Amino acid sequence: MRCSSSTSLGTKDTKDTKDTKDAKGTHTEDPKDPKIIVHCEAGVSRSATVIAYYLVHECNLSLKEALALLVRARPDVRPNTGFFRQLVDIEVETRGKASLEVERFPTIKEEKWALLGIEVEDDDESE
Repeated sequence: MRCSSSTSLGTKDTKDTKDTKDAKGTHTEDPKDPKIIVHCEAGVSRSATVIAYYLVHECNLSLKEALALLVRARPDVRPNTGFFRQLVDIEVETRGKASLEVERFPTIKEEKWALLGIEVEDDDESE
């Protein structure tokens, strides 16, 4: 998928993930070669929220599955509390139930990975 936004997701006026439906994008139909490029200065909250929204709303992944994919690719991903709550609401609207029952997305790596069911890699093994 190659996505370029036609809206300014970085402005103070954009407070709702529903603004992402105005974003323009293209994606390949080849499931064997999925790619996505997202350019963001920090790549932590807003861009992660847009991608999670797409994965939940368009690809029918659970929010837990979507965030696990994102965290594996970029461990610093951390939608802010407001965006996270909106993602949970979107998941409930789209899938009928929430896959994550927490008020906020964790900031600590081990807590984040435990919530998403990702096995924490032991950094000492690589030495």
